[in-house]
Amino acid sequence: MEELGPGDRVSLRARTVPIASVTPAQRTRLWTLFSEAYEDVNEAVFLADFASKDHVILLDDGDDGADGELQGFSTLREVEVELDGRVHLGMFSGDTVVAQRYWGDRTLGRAFLWHLFWRRLRALHRPYWWILISKGYKTYLIMANNFPVHWPRLESATPPEVLPVMSAFGGALFGASYHADSGIVRWDEPHGRLRPGVADITPGLAETVPRVGFFEAQNPGWSRGDELFCLARMDMSAPFAYVAKFWRGARR
Repeated sequence: MEELGPGDRVSLRARTVPIASVTPAQRTRLWTLFSEAYEDVNEAVFLADFASKDHVILLDDGDDGADGELQGFSTLREVEVELDGRVHLGMFSGDTVVAQRYWGDRTLGRAFLWHLFWRRLRALHRPYWWILISKGYKTYLIMANNFPVHWPRLESATPPEVLPVMSAFGGALFGASYHADSGIVRWDEPHGRLRPGVADITPGLAETVPRVGFFEAQNPGWSRGDELFCLARMDMSAPFAYVAKFWRGARR
């Protein structure tokens, strides 16, 4: 199917719900979406990982009067680490898939940002971070293009004071699979590879889009399933900057 273009009507609807409220039938549908996007995946592993999360953003194609079929999702888990006596909170984005027909739809991005914003409001006295691991450049660009303060970043090296934060979150979430020296999460057993056509780095793309080239340089093993650990600082202005960006784009 073709992707949505800039002028197409957004028809997806987002709901953020606790993991425990997702029905068996819904989990089966989410597994179908996931397995359509990734190779070398296992349903039991997927469901166990799904159950370890706190919330999930569900996307369906229904309207206000009726439920539709699920067309995408993104799992969420809040994690806490302590560094030098200070508690840091992070929101980890786990498995995320949108059906190909709806690539380009911004519903998921808006839903995620507002969830992050409200969680941040509950912890104003603590540093709050968005944590992302990316085996494909499209996922990396979601952070790089929308969060000015993120790492690793094309424009500047990761500050020394941020590296311990990344290591703490990486170790807490992925244990020995997180390699602090390279910033890569590399699994001992396959955790999935992107299927061809999902996020291929085609000839010339890395040169045309510098951030894609940067992603490929940081994560040369992306095609075999290696994941780049990414971190963005969440402040109170982020949701408003995001809305303003797309409002300006819509007026052009």
